[in-house]
Amino acid sequence: MKRFDTIDDLINDLGIGRATVYRRAKRFGISLSNVSEGISDEDYLKLTKPLQKNNHVDNFENNEKYRIEVLSLKENIETLETKIKSQNKRYEDERKRNDQRETELLEKLSNEQNLLSQSQQLQLLTEQRLHDAENKIKLLESPKQEQKKGFWARLFG
Repeated sequence: MKRFDTIDDLINDLGIGRATVYRRAKRFGISLSNVSEGISDEDYLKLTKPLQKNNHVDNFENNEKYRIEVLSLKENIETLETKIKSQNKRYEDERKRNDQRETELLEKLSNEQNLLSQSQQLQLLTEQRLHDAENKIKLLESPKQEQKKGFWARLFG
């Protein structure tokens, strides 16, 4: 423990300016109100250390933390980019498969429409032939009915 009669004695002992002593004391939380009672050796050493060196060390530590964080973020970005590329490839493959399926289904639909059209044409043709056959049968049956008429109906009929 070091004792000083006044703050001026402490400043002279440290060999630095008054403002610097107060800045360092504030930075390290050292009370200068009772220097006559004494300052611990640890606090005295803190007052002798320049703030810029501590700031430089702090800045270096902060820079190192930021550098590590940036590297971690870069790795995350690369991982995400890889995942995005993979997803895009799967999307493209799925889109190609869907396009092929769509083409196949459209061809099947076209074939089915052609078959339906042919079926309808055959049905119409069959109905027409059936109608024609029915008309022929009616024509053929009409004279037979006259022959089946009785003798007097044919005679006076």
